[in-house]
Amino acid sequence: MFKRSRWLLLKNPWNLTGDQKERLSTMVRWNTPIVRAYYLKESFQLFWDYRQPGRAKSHLKKWMRSAMGSRLEPFKRFVRMLRDHLDGILP
Repeated sequence: MFKRSRWLLLKNPWNLTGDQKERLSTMVRWNTPIVRAYYLKESFQLFWDYRQPGRAKSHLKKWMRSAMGSRLEPFKRFVRMLRDHLDGILP
């Protein structure tokens, strides 16, 4: 069921076809780590929509806490990398 699902998970939800939406729905019902990863990915995308630096920083910090608590090592590594570069990302 999860074969060839990488791009399905990475694709923006508004670009999914009906069949892809159905496959994604099935995947998230049956696989908790995939659900956590998918929602973390979608939540992180919201960061780019902020226009006020303070709100962007607040969203990013909240997202980083969630990612560190997710028990998903790739997200934890990403958060550690973000922390090292926050001064360049936030402006």
